[in-house]
Amino acid sequence: MKKSLAFAAICLAGCMTAAAGCSAKTRNLASLSSNWYTDSDLKGIQPTFTEGNEGFMPESLVYTVTQAKAPKNRSYAAEYADGTYSTKFYAKKISSAELETITREEWRKDYLDNSGQDHNGLVLYCYETALEIPSVTYKFHRLEDVVEEKKFENEYLRTISYFLPVRDYLSPVYTRQEIKSAAPKAPQAVNLEGCYLETDRIYESFYNLSFSEVYTKIYDNLADDGNKESVFQADGLNGRMNSVFDVTYLDVVVRATKNMSASLNQTVTLYRPGVIPADFTFTGSNSPLCADDETESDKQLGELQKILAANGLFEEGENEDGTPKKLETVAINVSYNDSVLTGVSQRYWFAAGNGNKARMLMLKYSAPIAYEQGTLEYVLKSVESLPDV
Repeated sequence: MKKSLAFAAICLAGCMTAAAGCSAKTRNLASLSSNWYTDSDLKGIQPTFTEGNEGFMPESLVYTVTQAKAPKNRSYAAEYADGTYSTKFYAKKISSAELETITREEWRKDYLDNSGQDHNGLVLYCYETALEIPSVTYKFHRLEDVVEEKKFENEYLRTISYFLPVRDYLSPVYTRQEIKSAAPKAPQAVNLEGCYLETDRIYESFYNLSFSEVYTKIYDNLADDGNKESVFQADGLNGRMNSVFDVTYLDVVVRATKNMSASLNQTVTLYRPGVIPADFTFTGSNSPLCADDETESDKQLGELQKILAANGLFEEGENEDGTPKKLETVAINVSYNDSVLTGVSQRYWFAAGNGNKARMLMLKYSAPIAYEQGTLEYVLKSVESLPDV
């Protein structure tokens, strides 16, 4: 989603002076809140959000994924079967054995030296996601209405991310992506093989504690030259103008924006594994859930309101004028520019306004597919578990 690399094609505030010793220039560090807690001003990690503690319960959500808008590309069409997107959000006490798997050896001592600051060892947020698409069918249109097809099955993007709490700007520690996809390859194609780009890779990214470097290991299962492993490094991250995050937990970063309103305007830098970091801008709006269909928008809103009410996140009843309380939402656009997907924006919706409780869940996510292949929409289907935080 959001995501990066091949799957980027189907998905992907206040200023302050940086601490002395890091940079003397002013940086635009993101203004963040723990919007997954009842007390969103909490900068640390709630004990009941941490695996192994008494009362622990992860936040587990499931979304339906549908290709809401049909392809408009005149050369070929990519048709996505309905899929699912599941997320699991919690915190973990990192053992010595696990620390060895999520840090580079030359950076590990810094994490060990810093792990006792709360007398609880090293505790990190953990965010797991799984996008599962049963099939994608490519249809290439030749002259005289001849159509050639190729079907790819069991497409997925699975991620796991470890990162620090809000007081440390949700800075990344370790992320892993597993991607198997056939994404749209180009604006136009001259044959069926030119319609899609196959990817079957694993990306592991390691960040140092001073947050100046990231080191990514790439495992390419489709490499035909026998060299399936490679590395990618980027440095100077803490010298950039904006806060830097890993794209694998973009859901959480957008959710954490402090000014969750139509007036939001926040620029951040995202690292997409294996790609030079790039700037993305978050902008708020009052866009409805379905801009082109008011009836469908009201229907989705009603279904989402029932889900939130059933989980204590929306208070049903009447307003002072006797009208029924209605779920209100705020939309957050995530836009960026690069040489391939210039101008493409993704959009998130969260609850906002009267009747909504403090904790925020992602209600919907809309991701344009590259090269006029429509849009994938993720809509909250169920809350599998919700921590008491």
